[in-house]
Amino acid sequence: MPRQHKLRKPGHGEKLGFWWRLTWIVLYVPFGALTKLRYHRLDGIPRTGPAIVIVNHISHADPMLVARFVLDAARVPRFLAKKSIFEVPVVGRAMHGMGHIPVRRGTADAAESLSAAVDALRQGRLILLHPEGTVTRDPHWWPMSARTGAARLALLAPDVPVIPLGQWGVQDVVDLYHKKDHRHDDG
Repeated sequence: MPRQHKLRKPGHGEKLGFWWRLTWIVLYVPFGALTKLRYHRLDGIPRTGPAIVIVNHISHADPMLVARFVLDAARVPRFLAKKSIFEVPVVGRAMHGMGHIPVRRGTADAAESLSAAVDALRQGRLILLHPEGTVTRDPHWWPMSARTGAARLALLAPDVPVIPLGQWGVQDVVDLYHKKDHRHDDG
């Protein structure tokens, strides 16, 4: 398969705010130097308008790689992410500044996140979520049973395209649940 060219070029795509630019410099530039990313169907992400992207969750490094994919498609992702991440001092401020949406999993307040996601979709934003709600614990990295959030969001925004996205490979590098860190493996 031929290499996909990034769609984000100066002056094209959604504008990156302060926190996204800072994250790009601090995380994505060094992470990009340490990883080899191969994209298939980068053009499957709509260039404009609202979209819901659902993706399997196989590693704690997923958000960085998936965000990089969406950013390279010239869009800015807004993740639905567990509330506890937003409670980490600097990280939480950055998450809010980038437009991510906290989810209070397992509570009656969890529906508030869907309301915030629908509002973002009405503004033409791209919402990204992992249907399982957490990194898979399956020993072969198969997706776990999905929670209802992705389906409920699709029902609340019936005219918005839902784009399935699959990823593979990062679990071979960072696999915290199976207690494996392969960054320094020789084979």
